[in-house]
Amino acid sequence: MVEHTWVKHHKEMHRWRSSRRTKLMTTDSAILYHYQAKVPEQGTVLICYAMVNHAMILDLNPNHSMIDSLTSLGISVYLLEWQAPTLSSIDKPLDDFIRLDYKQVVDATLRHSGLTKINFLGICQGGIFSLLYSMLYPQYVNKLILMVTPIDFHQSPHFLSGSAHAIQKSHNLGKGYNLPGAWLNQGFMFLRPNLVLRHKYEAYRDLNLLQQLEFLDMEHWLYKAPDLAGQALSDFINDFYINNKLFDSDFYLSSSSNSDKKYSVKNITDNV
Repeated sequence: MVEHTWVKHHKEMHRWRSSRRTKLMTTDSAILYHYQAKVPEQGTVLICYAMVNHAMILDLNPNHSMIDSLTSLGISVYLLEWQAPTLSSIDKPLDDFIRLDYKQVVDATLRHSGLTKINFLGICQGGIFSLLYSMLYPQYVNKLILMVTPIDFHQSPHFLSGSAHAIQKSHNLGKGYNLPGAWLNQGFMFLRPNLVLRHKYEAYRDLNLLQQLEFLDMEHWLYKAPDLAGQALSDFINDFYINNKLFDSDFYLSSSSNSDKKYSVKNITDNV
């Protein structure tokens, strides 16, 4: 009964999310959406989420929506949503995602909003991307806000850092294929296997129908992990997990095809 009810609920949530936003533009690897503020506008923010999971977690359902909370406060929200990689993305370096895709999204946001500077909110891996953009183009950054964003990748060894080294060493990333999202998703699950694979399903039995539907919303997001672009992931592992480049004052990213301008930490001076 719950399964059939959830199918209907899932379709309703998809319509709910789609009806509240406007697609402004697309690049080879990104989509820019706009969510209008519900009350007189108090500010503007561009949110960049990770490539590892889907940005729908920010607008999951009416009871669990960060975007809804922001628009209810009068914040005009722009969302950079990464597209699932295609075969043409395999050899695309991480540098191109920042200098080309991210830059195009910011330019479109500035045009649409009529602003000369905007606030950036980077979440998880999206915080790294926002930080990198800010190092190149600080003149367009009003405030930079980072949430659950790693900066020092050598602070303490853990599963992800160990896995990153193993992936880079044994899988020859960026040499002809993208990394399946399901593979990486399994790695995240085994960070806390008892909780993720056992305890939460035991607790599911005690939920009411609405809670069960919302639980399934979260499960749908969790297992919807997109594939990861091969060369970009290889660059990310090499530049941050292995070489910890955010602690260098000036640097290039691996496989850079636009080496005219370094990423410079010195460009980020305040409002972070």
